[in-house]
Amino acid sequence: MMLKDKTIAVVGVGKMGGALIAGLLQSGMVRRDALAGSTGHGETARRAAETYGIPVLTDNRELVRGRDIIILAVKPQNVRRVLTEVRDLVTPEQLVITLAAATPTARIEEILERPVPVVRAMPNMPCLVQKGMTVLCPGRHAREEHVQTARAIFQPLGRTVVRAAGRPNDGA
Repeated sequence: MMLKDKTIAVVGVGKMGGALIAGLLQSGMVRRDALAGSTGHGETARRAAETYGIPVLTDNRELVRGRDIIILAVKPQNVRRVLTEVRDLVTPEQLVITLAAATPTARIEEILERPVPVVRAMPNMPCLVQKGMTVLCPGRHAREEHVQTARAIFQPLGRTVVRAAGRPNDGA
């Protein structure tokens, strides 16, 4: 399985970030010790760590350093702040998956200031109970292997489809 040897950082262990962590752990697709998350508050981090049995930090820089996959599960208004905070640590060898609504992959790529593979994932609310649908949109630097990795990550939450990059008005 393609995720067995991957380390994953979930920036923003809220509803959707938490659902993703729970789905990955329940599916057995990811080792518990390969997952870590972050939240903006110490008490929330402590509760999330107890709930999921993984490290949950309040330091995004510490979280993303050296991880294979970085999942941005933050609100759109926090994307620029979080990416600016960590961008010097993010490399083209990592995969960034963004769940931020109304934030095209081009915007993420622009903030990162280097050719990092980005895949935008748009999960719907039924994903919270693993009965949902996620649409994936690859960014300019994402290759087929990155899309397949993203597909594997969202598979435990329900169905997944890929929308081809470069389609008119796709907002990817």
